[in-house]
Amino acid sequence: MKIWVVGVSDCEGNYIVAHCATKEIAERELFKERDRLVKSWKDLDKHYTKDIEDFCRKEKKKTWIDDMYKDMIKNLASNDYENWDNYPQDCPYLYETEILT
Repeated sequence: MKIWVVGVSDCEGNYIVAHCATKEIAERELFKERDRLVKSWKDLDKHYTKDIEDFCRKEKKKTWIDDMYKDMIKNLASNDYENWDNYPQDCPYLYETEILT
């Protein structure tokens, strides 16, 4: 029996999000997980940027902003999940495998 596995991997680990009976369901779960990650990164970017600006203002230093979160969001912006490349950050994946019944 074929199943589709949806997971997320990064440079330090991997976790499974869902095991799906059809590719259509797996793709739906993959995009849900991508959207969840993007939402989380947008929130982190907002807080991170504010913290950096506050620190620089307090220390009277030139403001610098790291675009890591923006880059991560851009890397997963397309719907072409087979070509997503977000290493070393989180990247959802989908693969087909067979299980014995």
